[in-house]
Amino acid sequence: KLEGDSKKLNKKLKKIRKFVLKKYNAENQENVNKDWLTYVMKDYYKSKEKKVKVPKDLHGYIQTYIEHKKNDVAPSSIKKYNVFGSLLRKYEKAQDTRVLIKDVDIDFKVSFENYCKGESYSHNTIARAIRMAKTMCYHASQHSSIEVSKNLKNIVVKYKEVKSIYLTEEELL
Repeated sequence: KLEGDSKKLNKKLKKIRKFVLKKYNAENQENVNKDWLTYVMKDYYKSKEKKVKVPKDLHGYIQTYIEHKKNDVAPSSIKKYNVFGSLLRKYEKAQDTRVLIKDVDIDFKVSFENYCKGESYSHNTIARAIRMAKTMCYHASQHSSIEVSKNLKNIVVKYKEVKSIYLTEEELL
């Protein structure tokens, strides 16, 4: 009986170790201290209590992401996430597909960019949407067991500088 209990205990300890190491590797090392470990352990047991089904598709995950971030970001950011959700829904409808978090890769980026360009979205709007998709995928991988593409880190988008066009006082008169 003791041997069976010992095996169960070791199995539990391995799960806890894996969970803590995953959080540790995702954390800025300067933040790791006793309070951090306490928080991680509470998070571990809280996640065991409430086995919430996390959406595996990107559009479905947006609301989960908003729930996690609602106290940390401005209301305008929440609106931007929802706008991204609308754009993603239009893309999915046009492509007749559901974008899974694990499928967000270079091919998705190219396809999404082409769709958005065809719909006359500006370069910076497209770049912001792709960056949001990447951010949400990373968030999903760090806060649940959802896998992401190995090529996610290779997605690079840059904003273009936009010249502000404005009228002078003389032109206004």
